[in-house]
Amino acid sequence: MASDTVTKLWQSFANLLTVKLEFGDPPDVTAIVSNTAPEDPQGPVIVFEDIHLTIKGGKVRQTSNINTLQPGAAYEVGITTQDPAGVSVKVEGRVSHRRFFSVQSRADPPIELTSPVVQEYLERLETLGFLDIFESGRKSLAAVGPDTTLNELEKLTDVLDKTNEAIRVYGESARCQVTIAHTAIAKTMAGYLTPLATNVRRAREASQKGDTRTLLECRDAVLNLDPPFEAFSATVSELRDQFGISG
Repeated sequence: MASDTVTKLWQSFANLLTVKLEFGDPPDVTAIVSNTAPEDPQGPVIVFEDIHLTIKGGKVRQTSNINTLQPGAAYEVGITTQDPAGVSVKVEGRVSHRRFFSVQSRADPPIELTSPVVQEYLERLETLGFLDIFESGRKSLAAVGPDTTLNELEKLTDVLDKTNEAIRVYGESARCQVTIAHTAIAKTMAGYLTPLATNVRRAREASQKGDTRTLLECRDAVLNLDPPFEAFSATVSELRDQFGISG
């Protein structure tokens, strides 16, 4: 009975490491090895490692060693052969026991300790004015057009410098020792701060050079960003509920 169980378990793993051949324009042949394991964040991670892939066709032989293959990932190796009908391919690997049997657990401090810290953190975020920073950068770039003068570009450079500095200060100040709260805010803001900072830096360089074309590209990229107000407010509301903070 135990032997049957082990056999079934081994077969279930073996079926996840697949290989197939694709025949392109003669004489090109490609071998594709795939890890078809599900990408389930709640379940064990089935990662294959130490994978050896060999494809042969006539006198041609190609061997590749793959360190790891994550769930859903694939790897290709191609050969050129005059004998496509005689091509053979073999792949072997092993399941990473370190990843498959990895177990994680966590414990957080009681809410009586974390709630005051998170409340102070959220109040500090309001004083830092992320939303004001975002709007400042957005409005500055929105004013850029094909007819923008050099004098206006010089003023824009100063505004963008201040926006960049505000983003830097915000990133350093918007930290919280309660990991859950910090991660939630950081994840929400990353979708806005990162592209804003990138385009502000590009726009600043372009304004110094009088490069209106790049400025217009940066302007459009920032204007196409969804306003962060709803996402920010939703994250703050969720944290207030989670940590029992009124207001």
